Amino acid sequence: MGVKNKDKIDIIRDKIRAYKSMQTVPELKKLKKPEKGIIPFMLTILTELVGPEILKEIIVSFLTKSLIGAEISIKNSLKKSLSSDSSSKNAKIPDYLKSNGSGIKIPLKKLDKEGITKLDPNTNEGKNAISNGSFDKHLQNTANGPGGDWPQSNPVLNTSYDNNTDSVLIKTNSNQDDKSFAKLLDVFIDSMIIISARPLIAAIVDLLFGVISSKLHSRQELIDKIKTEKIINKIKNEENDDKILDFTSEELLEIENQANQLFNETNEIDLGCGLEKMIFNIKDLNNIIDQLSLTEPQSINNMNNVMDNLGNSVISQNLASNKQENAATIKQGFFRKFLEILEFYLIKQSILGPQMQLIFTMVDLFKGNLTIDPSTGEVIDNSDTTTDDIKKRKELIKNIVSQIKGILTKVIFETLKKHCDQLKGSIIKKYVKDVFDTYSKQLLGLLGVKSQGIIS
Repeated sequence: MGVKNKDKIDIIRDKIRAYKSMQTVPELKKLKKPEKGIIPFMLTILTELVGPEILKEIIVSFLTKSLIGAEISIKNSLKKSLSSDSSSKNAKIPDYLKSNGSGIKIPLKKLDKEGITKLDPNTNEGKNAISNGSFDKHLQNTANGPGGDWPQSNPVLNTSYDNNTDSVLIKTNSNQDDKSFAKLLDVFIDSMIIISARPLIAAIVDLLFGVISSKLHSRQELIDKIKTEKIINKIKNEENDDKILDFTSEELLEIENQANQLFNETNEIDLGCGLEKMIFNIKDLNNIIDQLSLTEPQSINNMNNVMDNLGNSVISQNLASNKQENAATIKQGFFRKFLEILEFYLIKQSILGPQMQLIFTMVDLFKGNLTIDPSTGEVIDNSDTTTDDIKKRKELIKNIVSQIKGILTKVIFETLKKHCDQLKGSIIKKYVKDVFDTYSKQLLGLLGVKSQGIIS
């Protein structure tokens, strides 16, 4: 009993320290509107209360339990937005798009702004870039060789790649010809795989360390890519719409510097111990995520191992000294960065992936915003730039951003609630009940949910 009582006292002391620490964190002083946004606000509460391992727990929880819900939520948002964007729910598919029509020919660079379909699926870089069974994978296989499997019994669309013009010819499958255009969009959205754990992890590591980007892009292409990512971040952070395409001279210099780093396969980031040149080997990444199945749901144990191995690999490759506290700081910083970029990646993939660009192109053709050259079937587009596309779709993007923030906030809040529910002992309650009830009411208010208090 003595040991148990001592453990209980130690736990109480830890929670009291956490309570006091929480009162000194600037971000927690503005409860009605957290300074850095709701997600960092909740992460700060959790890491102060439970410790840095909670960051890994949230990532594992999202990747094992919440991916399906996230996928459904994003798809529903797309359907709602694009159905109203398609002018008429009963209007038929245009004849040129049908299986016996001429089809539409779209430059691959318009569909694939990131260059991922040009990766050979059999290389280290291509192995984990795209979800197996997705339209993006089908497009990748089509661009890299004859045919290419699209494992659905009735694919919605048929595609063929023309190497001479670097373009893709797209027609509907014959079983879709009699549908309305709005229904075709719904069916195609249902057939899509927007996010899955394996390519998601590879993409996030790439965004952090540039292990794939450096293989795909020239310096100028990397500059353009980083500009696009910064615009997405401005939208994510709800900055002034009129200024999202503007960059100061200081920002442009910073973008050029970051592009040079990525081109040299390093990236200067802060994982909690000051700016360091971070590196990551693509072979290590493949070895680490080979533990994940391509098709089956990820188990919590497997995902825990993957996240631990990722964190340990970052430490071993980037640790400036052998001090243990530095290792812990870098690992915590890596998991926090992973969570920040997880939110960004979900937004980016939902608006810039090849399948999304194809949907937008078809909608623009249907609405008459784009035209087709009758002799070649090529899409005539005078504004083929990513930033213009983002600006044109800003309302839909805002909707998707809101959906994704809601998904991640819910995962983090449920984790917070779970840990708070474990603190109902009478002595602990005396110290922490008020602060948790206060924070929970604010957090639930931001989620639009009525609060009864977390600890009762």
